[in-house]
This record gives sequence, structure tokens and C-alpha cells, in this order.
Amino acid sequence: QGFVCLLIILSYFIIYFSSVLYSISLEFWKEKILGMLLSIFALIGPIFFLREQRHFDFFNRAILFLMFLASMILLGFYLTGTLDYFIYQGVGSGNDNSESLIPDYLVVGSIMCIGILITLHQRNPYLYLLSGLSLFCILLIGSRGPLLFLIISSIFLILLLKNKVSSPFKGLKKIYKTSLKVIFSFTAISFLFYFGFQEGGADSTLARTVNTFNDMEELKQTFRVEEFVIAFDVIRTYPFFGVGVGGYGLEAYDMDGNIYPHNLILESAAELGLFSILIFILGLFSVFYLTFKSRSDTYICLYISILLFELLNYMKSGGFISSRDLYLFIGVLLARYEFARKLQES
Repeated sequence: QGFVCLLIILSYFIIYFSSVLYSISLEFWKEKILGMLLSIFALIGPIFFLREQRHFDFFNRAILFLMFLASMILLGFYLTGTLDYFIYQGVGSGNDNSESLIPDYLVVGSIMCIGILITLHQRNPYLYLLSGLSLFCILLIGSRGPLLFLIISSIFLILLLKNKVSSPFKGLKKIYKTSLKVIFSFTAISFLFYFGFQEGGADSTLARTVNTFNDMEELKQTFRVEEFVIAFDVIRTYPFFGVGVGGYGLEAYDMDGNIYPHNLILESAAELGLFSILIFILGLFSVFYLTFKSRSDTYICLYISILLFELLNYMKSGGFISSRDLYLFIGVLLARYEFARKLQES
């Protein structure tokens, strides 16, 4: 069954690659295909390498270490008043810093969010302190999307761990109570750390977060309204086969480069046509449906929640060329499913 899920996802990639035959992209299609090949390696790798319990534990601890390292570095930037340099000189800052060695602040925020989900799974009081610090750092760098999706994924994870999710229409009262607890906890921790570290230099990012709800233009930018409208125009023009792999930037912005609508479904429809959405969603649905049946394994609960976070994140930020982390956790989830299935059979 896991092989069938893998086959559907790989079939989608093959169809995407075949669109090079009619792509309007002149050069960028080569870079995009290379990036998507890396996503395939990220998908398959965990299935081969994560075969024992200690492998999954090591994988989780590695992410926790990255979360700790990122939190310490960001806190250092904050206390020395240089956090804006990290944000606006990074790869994803929009300042044409594609050659920068500083990572995209949204990627760093996503790593810390995934680490927080792992701490909720492990239920260690000391790790809760670390997750609180990481939450504060997420607020500092203005990762608004990842923070919102972290709250949603945390609620889902807690419900899974308590075995309260059996169907979307059952246990609504429990879901409501858990949602309130999680939202209150995140808010309380955020204010606690904010008032505890007022000496730093992250005024612009804090103002940016606040202005999300005060400034209409900022609100539109947050929810990618302009990018989505442009994507819909491309889809209307090429509804059946799209513009081909890597052709979105040239059609939408007259630039043959790494430009995308910040939504994987819209990107798929724009470059492959509307029919491709069905294959993309079928692949994801098959993974969720298959692994959800084994939710008695707490690691599967964790990885389903992380995959939910990744998927929501890529509905607002990022494109297929950089979606290796999404496919990595699909591979991790399928690897855990196979491990749990063999464990149960033995």
C-alpha cells in the first residue's frame, strides 16, 4: 500500500518532467527539474535509511538540535540589534540575494516550528522551555504563516495523541477545548517572552507582524492576494496543459527565473494544467489516508502533523523547486508506516 502511494507521487513528477516538451521556459526549466529531482531523492531517502526505532529517534533529535542552534543564533542577533540584517540579507528576502549564505528566514522559522511539534510529541518539560524560546524567535523574525500553521498542526497533533480524532464530525467539543488551550498557551508564552526581552533590536519585524492586521496592503501581501490573482490569469489562459515546467515566471512576469505563485496547487495548475491538480491531491490524500489508519503509533501522529504543517505552509509560501522538506516528511511518514506495520506483524 505504501508502494502505491509512492508510485502515485512519482507518476506526478514524471508527468511534470514530460511537460518540458512544450515548456515556454528558455533556460530556467533545467534548474527547476534539478530541484524537483532533489525532492524525489528527499522522498525516497527516508524509506531506505529509516528502518529501526533508533533511526527515527536520531532523526527527531537532529531536528531538535537544529531548532536549538537556530534559536540561539537568532537570540544573539536580537540582543545585539542585528536581527534585521539576518532577515533582509537572507536568500528569501526579496533583495536579489540568491547567492547569499544566509538562509531564508521562513525556512528557519519552519525548522523551529517542526521542532516545537516534536517537543509536543516527546512531552519533556525541558524541551517545552526550548520550544517557548523558539516560539519567541519565530515571532521576532516575523514568520507569520508558519506560526499560524504551527498552531493548527499543534491542535491536530494533541488531538491525535489523545486519540480524539476519529472523524471530522465527532468530538467537536473536545476539538474546541483543545484549540482554546493551544491558542491560549501560544499567546501567553509569546507575551511572556516579548516582555522579557525588550532590549533587542527587532522593531521592524515586530511592527511588521502587528501591521498584518492594521494595514490593508500588508494584509493582502500576507495572504498573497496579488500573486494568486496573477496565477489565476495564467491558468485561465492555459487551462488544459499549462505553460510547462519552469514557464510560470516567463508567462506571469516576463522573467525566465525562479518565480512561483506561492501555492503548490496553483503552480501545478499553471504549469501542467487543471487536470494535474487531481493527481497531486490524490498522491497526498493516499498518504494521509493510509497512515491515518495506523495512528495508534505516536510517531505516525507526529509525522502526520508535521506533514500537515508542511502542506499548509506550501499553500502560502514556496514552490516546487524548494519543496524538498515537504517530500522528505512524506518519505519519513511512509517509512514509519512500514516500520509500524512490520512491528505489528512480528
